[in-house]
Amino acid sequence: MKLIFKNPRTFQRMHEGPLGLYIDSYAAEMREQGYCAGAMESQIRLVADFSRWMMKAQITPQKITARCCKTYLRCRARRLHPKRDDWAALNRLFSLLLRQRIIVEPSPPTATPANEIQAEFARYLGRERGLVSTTVNCYVSFAGEFLADRFGVGPIDWSLLCPVDVIGFVQRRAASIKSKRVQLLTTAMRSFLRWARYRGDIGTDLAACVPSVANWSLSTVPRALPPGQSKRVLAACERKTTVGRRDYAILLLLARLGLRASEVVRLTLEDLDWQAGLITVRGKGGRHSPMPVPLDVGEAIADYLRNARPPTMNRCVFSLSGTDHELPRVASDSLCRQTWSSTGRH
Repeated sequence: MKLIFKNPRTFQRMHEGPLGLYIDSYAAEMREQGYCAGAMESQIRLVADFSRWMMKAQITPQKITARCCKTYLRCRARRLHPKRDDWAALNRLFSLLLRQRIIVEPSPPTATPANEIQAEFARYLGRERGLVSTTVNCYVSFAGEFLADRFGVGPIDWSLLCPVDVIGFVQRRAASIKSKRVQLLTTAMRSFLRWARYRGDIGTDLAACVPSVANWSLSTVPRALPPGQSKRVLAACERKTTVGRRDYAILLLLARLGLRASEVVRLTLEDLDWQAGLITVRGKGGRHSPMPVPLDVGEAIADYLRNARPPTMNRCVFSLSGTDHELPRVASDSLCRQTWSSTGRH
């Protein structure tokens, strides 16, 4: 210890708290196992910090549990970046206190029929499917919840399972977790039920009964903006600036003509017929559709071309560079939808 912490105050600080009596034994064990000085210092500091945390929480060494260690690591992660060997350091401390009989090894929980099935399912996922431990734990956890929901701690009677049980569990569980987690839930349930059928525990394909999760992209974007909100979006553009003039012209095209974002991007200077007051829109399937330009839209585009468009050889109307082209997605899509609903463009 003194070879690692040469400063007397630091050495004394490492011995503070209820674990101060065991820190020397901890350091000696690491030295015997061949750890370098840097690794020893890092893990001893963590154990000493754990000891000071225990002192504040009024926890004695005899009351240290795995749950207590997890709670400490969560608290520590709020102020310090977690390291890969943090849990290993506490696990070594736990083993040391067990050998010295400071703490008593907890008795293993009583195995239930559901636990045995979970263990077999985990071995299948790891050995046969080759899934990583994180995925295995997730799948097994959901399978255990399903069995506990249907059978509790009693025996598992596969013949009693029916589609209603599967659908009901997924619906109840999905209501309490986030949408991305719901997708993991349904995937885990399908995997578990296919495995049970593969083993011959169930004779019907209950995996087909697992509901699908609706996960449409941009589902949180409002279908359309009311006219009042559209006006506020347009008014928010600072038209005295280059970006403001450009955004105002783009938003007007979206709101008044119902153009798609891709159609705005593809607009070229040749598509603007100022004498006829028309704009040629390059739509889906290579179609070219001439459309009349409302007065306010034409004025906004002309203002942008005269006073805001940067000098460039690019023939696109809206010559964008850097990150300036990131138009607010919610505003643009909502304005498009509002105009489509009124003009019938799809």
